[in-house]
Amino acid sequence: MDSNSVPSAWFRIWVPSFFLVMALLAFCFFVSELITLINYLTSLNEVIVFAKGPYYALGAGVGLGIFALFSVCEMWFGKIIQGKVANCLFKVVMIAVLCMFIFPHIVHFSLEQYLTDKGYEVCEEASHQWLHSRTIVYSIDRDTCLQYAEKHPKPVQSLS
Repeated sequence: MDSNSVPSAWFRIWVPSFFLVMALLAFCFFVSELITLINYLTSLNEVIVFAKGPYYALGAGVGLGIFALFSVCEMWFGKIIQGKVANCLFKVVMIAVLCMFIFPHIVHFSLEQYLTDKGYEVCEEASHQWLHSRTIVYSIDRDTCLQYAEKHPKPVQSLS
C-alpha cells in the first residue's frame, strides 16, 4: 500500500476487528481447554481427555493479538509503532510462533508423565488425530477405556 493512500473506513474497521476477534477466540479456546484439563486433574476422573489443538491456539492468539495492536494503532489512531517497541513486539511474535509448535508437546509430555505416575494409561481406542492436532484419552484401566471408547466413538477421519 502506498504511504500516501488512506485505506477506506470499511478496511480500517474490518482488519483490526478481524485480528482482534481471532485473537480473542484463540485465547478463549485455550483457556476453555485449560480449565477443562485442570478440572479433570483436580478431580482425577477415571478418564482424562487431553486435546493438543488449544495449546497451538495460544501461540496463534498471541501473534494475532500483536497484529491487532499494530493495526489498531496504525488504522484507528494513525500512529505507526516503530523503534524499540516494534522490535520488542516482533520478538514476542517470534516467540509466540515458536511456542505454538513447542508448548503443546511440552504440556503433552509433562501430562503423560504425571498421569503415568498416577496409574493412568493411554486409551488408543478412544484417542484420535487430525493433521497435527491430537486428542489423547487417558484411562485408569483397560475396562474403563473400552467403555469410554464405546460411548465416544472416534470421529470419521475421511469422507472417501
